[in-house]
Amino acid sequence: MTGIVWLTNRNGVFDMEEVLGFLLVCLAIFIVIQLRGIKHALKQLPILEDRILDVQREVNQMMRPKPVVTPPVEKPATTPVVPVPEPVVPREVVPPALPLPPPAPKGQATRTPSPVPPSPSSKFAQTAGDILGRLGQWLLVGEEFRPRGVTLEYAVATTWLARIGVVVLVTCVGFFLKWSIDRDLLGPTARVAVSVLFGLGMLAGGIRLLGRKWNILGQVFTGGGLAILYFSMYALGPLYHLLDSILLVFGLMILVTITAGVLALAADSMLIAIFGIVGGFCTPILLSTGQANFIGLYSYLILLNLGILGLSHARQWRLLNYLGFLFTFILYAGSLKLYKTSDFPVALAFLTLFFVIQSTLVFLYNLRQGISATVLEIIHLVLNAALFALAAYSLIIDAVGRPYPAVLTLVLALYFILHVAIFLQRRLGDRALLMALISLAGFFTTMTMPLAMEKESLTIAWALQAYLFLRLGHGMRSPFLKHLGYALYAVTVVRLVGYELPRFDAIPAPATAPMAIYWKAMSSRLWTFGVAILSVMGAFRLEKNAPAPSVPELTALNDGVALPDTLTRPVFFWAAALGIFIYLQCEFHAMFGWFPAWRPAVLTALWGGMAVFFLARYLASASATNLGALVFFTAGAIGKTLFIDCPGWHVTDSGYFPVDYTLFVALARWLDFVLVLVLLGVGAFVLNRRSTPRAVPALFGYAALILLWIYLTLELNTLLHWKLPIFQAGGISVLWTVFAFGFLAGGIGKAVAPLRHAGLLLFAVVVAKVFLSDLAGMPVIYRIIALMALGILLLLGAFVYLRASERFTKETP
Repeated sequence: MTGIVWLTNRNGVFDMEEVLGFLLVCLAIFIVIQLRGIKHALKQLPILEDRILDVQREVNQMMRPKPVVTPPVEKPATTPVVPVPEPVVPREVVPPALPLPPPAPKGQATRTPSPVPPSPSSKFAQTAGDILGRLGQWLLVGEEFRPRGVTLEYAVATTWLARIGVVVLVTCVGFFLKWSIDRDLLGPTARVAVSVLFGLGMLAGGIRLLGRKWNILGQVFTGGGLAILYFSMYALGPLYHLLDSILLVFGLMILVTITAGVLALAADSMLIAIFGIVGGFCTPILLSTGQANFIGLYSYLILLNLGILGLSHARQWRLLNYLGFLFTFILYAGSLKLYKTSDFPVALAFLTLFFVIQSTLVFLYNLRQGISATVLEIIHLVLNAALFALAAYSLIIDAVGRPYPAVLTLVLALYFILHVAIFLQRRLGDRALLMALISLAGFFTTMTMPLAMEKESLTIAWALQAYLFLRLGHGMRSPFLKHLGYALYAVTVVRLVGYELPRFDAIPAPATAPMAIYWKAMSSRLWTFGVAILSVMGAFRLEKNAPAPSVPELTALNDGVALPDTLTRPVFFWAAALGIFIYLQCEFHAMFGWFPAWRPAVLTALWGGMAVFFLARYLASASATNLGALVFFTAGAIGKTLFIDCPGWHVTDSGYFPVDYTLFVALARWLDFVLVLVLLGVGAFVLNRRSTPRAVPALFGYAALILLWIYLTLELNTLLHWKLPIFQAGGISVLWTVFAFGFLAGGIGKAVAPLRHAGLLLFAVVVAKVFLSDLAGMPVIYRIIALMALGILLLLGAFVYLRASERFTKETP
């Protein structure tokens, strides 16, 4: 009931955008629950693997040969016993036992992973490099492997001369039609008739040459003829409207597509398919009229994509798939130059169909043949989803605005979850593809929340996509995908530094703007930096927890050498740590612009917090890197306090703060210095109890004493300047004398010679200061007080020395 009241406006009427946002958040939570259920189901796979191990052991036990025991032959007692040689029994050929994993070390609780049985489709298992190499060979010589007994020159020349020749002829036909249009030499019917006759002629000639000595020419002529027929059908319908029946036009296009597929499969020629399909994609480019006809163009592209989908069911022609993917999105992006908001339903509907066909095309052949996906299929799947999401987001945000882009990501998440459910139901063994689908579902589910709450960012998308690729790389043991994730993380960092951090300078001055403006901008930055930093932290966790390979990597995924985790783990750790530190520095600097007196202390606390963090890490691991980071952030806190905060308070040449002394301002300065002093004191105390180089805790201790002396000098000088200026010089002398006595007493008590020497030196400075500077112009009463304090402390110093005389006698050689 409360939720219903919350979703109504002041007039009691439902706000549909808030209702939609509320439903989107609920659905996103539901999807997260479903993903957790799927994750739980995947965790049950090791139990099945253990059961398989048990079955393997039972089979091995049954397959072991049983020893044959020959019973002794009893003979009559009267018959002499003659030794009979044992019959030679032919040795049975025992099949080797199934391989079992080695036993786990004693006391180790981890489960030994089961061996990977040989895949029945191992002949199709190719590395990404091998696949790309074969594609390169096909592009170069027309076959995946160069024929034996043929020179490279001959193979390249015959292949490319034929290909280029047919491309020139097809282009010639296209420009002839264009030229005839510009000069109105032929009517539309005549132009279409000429192109049809030319295409049929090339097609017939190419079919006659297939399978013979001139096979390469037959392939290119057949493909070229199909491309020209695509020209003709497009001109016949969408271009010139010579046929009023759109169904008839697309029926003819379907006929050309089927012909191209049948001929390509019959000749087992990817070249024919490429000429036919890619020629079809070039048709709208060559015959463009500059007028919008989205339904005709997009329907034509759908037809071509369906043709590629049909071919992918029977052949794994990756190059054809990639060219279709590339041309489809290029033509779609080019058509948007004529796009108007009124075309939104058509543009989005056909874009969705393109996405569905391309995503199905990725794994259709592999599922049919029982082949696991390679890195190339995973990249194709991710790029298809990314391009679709970006294009659809632009259309939706332009047409209907927010929060409807969240509907897009939610539908995509449900789409991939549906695929995961089908995979699990059918018990398909392609774990790499399954992980890719789960990761995509999680990615789009994650994007739904910021989109629904109007906090989306390109930086967020890149950070999540980087984590997606890195997670896929670990799951598939693919160095290529890992490197792709590393590259996206680098892009994310560059965008954060080059674009997001300068946004802090755009914050209006506190004197001219209410703080509500800051809170609105801060919420957006928090989403952006928060998601990016969490993504980097997740990457560090992946790199840290990645197990060492326990079984040989699948050859289909063995696509290079990954960067060593000894390099990547520290990079991600420092990126996350420094990212949090830099963001909080910038954010608190902006936030406390409305409370300037407290800003120095808050920022100093951040430096101190980082130092404490690395102190805790050092105590846990005694790492020199953590010790160095502790010293660095501690020195940064000291340097910030002395060289940034003090000048910010406008300390004068006489050593006091020129602002009227108030308890509020003094407390802010006190907090700034005390935070650093506590850090130095704790560091010196803790490090002195560990096996740390002695110079480090000593450095912390001396730095604390010096900083305390500087702070109390500045603060007392300011207090006396504003409240009792006549005793300003004498009061500082008294303070320094107290410090001198403390240094002296501490140095003698702890047997620290540098501290004793500092006390003696400070005593000398105080005495010189009092007699050369302080007594001049000071009233008599204050001279008496200063001299009395100095004298008492000097006598106490002498007393301390005398009391510890035995210690100094022992130190004398």
